[in-house]
Amino acid sequence: MLEPTTIAALLRELAVYYELDGDRHRAFAYERASKSIEAANGLHRLIDEGRLEELPGVGPSIARVVAELARAGTVLVLERQRAQWPPVVIELAQLPKVGVPKARRIYQSLAPADLEAVAEMCRAGLIRELPGLGKISEQKILQAIDDRRGNGARQILIDAEDHTTSLAHHLRAD
Repeated sequence: MLEPTTIAALLRELAVYYELDGDRHRAFAYERASKSIEAANGLHRLIDEGRLEELPGVGPSIARVVAELARAGTVLVLERQRAQWPPVVIELAQLPKVGVPKARRIYQSLAPADLEAVAEMCRAGLIRELPGLGKISEQKILQAIDDRRGNGARQILIDAEDHTTSLAHHLRAD
């Protein structure tokens, strides 16, 4: 079964996809549900007992998605959306100071392959030429990408520490 933090991250990814498709209501619902899932104690017990709807912002539809994510690791709607939108759009949309509208505009106008390509476009001054984006936006996007690189390495270490602590606790229990 997937960990609650992973399920919450997938719900946030779905929220971005829904916003990309113009369904802001559903995007908001999935974002709100992701916070409840992340904060829930005993999530897998709630799933097993069919009590996910007791969590704030989790209705029947989202409860089914969460349960399937926990058990299968994915859902059909997520796979369909991933086929429609490349990962760079999601990565851009989740950066601070970017969001979905700017991510969509950057992707549809310049079709970057990844965040490094976006960073290169920022350095070349291409982002500032897009409607609604200027030099300051371009600088903020580049800074957010640079910050993500640094935070990503730090996040991996934190995850590794959590996993080793959990493993050590498990080994001691046996």
